Amino acid sequence: MRKLIYTLLLSAPLLLSADSESGFDTNSPFHNFTGQVQRNKVRLRLSPTLDSEVVRELAKNDMVVVAGETEDFYAVLPPQGVKAYIFRTFVLDDVVEGTKVNVRLEPSVDAPIIAQLNTGDKVKGAVSPLNAKWLEIQIPSSARFWVAKDYIQKIGDASLMATLSKRKEENNLLLSNTYLVSQEEMQKSFPEIHLEGIIKNYNRIIDQAKDFPEEATRAKEHLKTLQENYLKKKIAYLEAKAAQADGKLANLPPASFIDLSNRSSLPSKMSLWNDQETFAYQEWLEENPDQPIESFYLSELQNAKLLQGTIEPYTKAVKNKPGDYVLVSQTGHGVIAYLYSNKVNLEDYVGQTVTLKGGPRPNHNFAFPAYFVLDIVN
Repeated sequence: MRKLIYTLLLSAPLLLSADSESGFDTNSPFHNFTGQVQRNKVRLRLSPTLDSEVVRELAKNDMVVVAGETEDFYAVLPPQGVKAYIFRTFVLDDVVEGTKVNVRLEPSVDAPIIAQLNTGDKVKGAVSPLNAKWLEIQIPSSARFWVAKDYIQKIGDASLMATLSKRKEENNLLLSNTYLVSQEEMQKSFPEIHLEGIIKNYNRIIDQAKDFPEEATRAKEHLKTLQENYLKKKIAYLEAKAAQADGKLANLPPASFIDLSNRSSLPSKMSLWNDQETFAYQEWLEENPDQPIESFYLSELQNAKLLQGTIEPYTKAVKNKPGDYVLVSQTGHGVIAYLYSNKVNLEDYVGQTVTLKGGPRPNHNFAFPAYFVLDIVN
């Protein structure tokens, strides 16, 4: 009888209250869920202790997928942007050769270990540009990071994060495209401006403020600026129309024209700057009354600054940017100036080292001076 009981005990599954290494409660299954960070600068750690190394800081409203827990910490899946590294010696034809091969947070033997792989595990990676002895790989699915429970609120099941992330990406794309379209629309003459679709898109983003507060705030700011600029343009248009009716602006070009050449043939990227050049010309007229626009640009050429460098696109979607190209130094000192033009098609010179004549323009407190390109010398 004793022998039978002893045999049954040996064959029965062993039940533990907790895993001694991971700290996971194994008495009941844990269901992964999407958590939202409740404050700024919440620390994501390598292990569930307050003295553990910090991987990064999470911002308020960031989302994580929670995949386990201890008494005070949640285990979360690695967020996007965290990289992993494995020593190249242990990888042959994308297959790991070795037991308990360390995967580290940085390409160094002193870097923290975030997972371990064994013989036969497959990895996809590329030689690290930081250290050629290491491969940069995707973080193994077994890797976990840790965050204090007090700062995480459950907002849905594990699939919710992927759903919200996709919607956030779509929101950001809509916001970026709407801003660019609004900028192009505002370069038109006032009677040609139509903002209905643009305003509708901004309000669509604002209506999702509960899920995407940052994007909604940016949409409100863009919409407010757009409405203010539209009002200014309307007032300027009505004042110019009244003045022209009185014959006071008989010698001025219409507000939507800068060049006396065929404006309809200008690429849209160039014509975006027409209004700014109108303002520059009108400011010049205050000291040079009754002068045609040809005289303005002749004066600009006579006082132009000679600049040399390589022309590159400046594609950041920022407000009040002082140019859509930059001039880069050939001596390794970085950007020289911002550039734009509706006289010279700078797209034809991208990647080329040129000498150009530039007229100074406002740089809106950006890091480098801005110039209107009058001519390419070579």
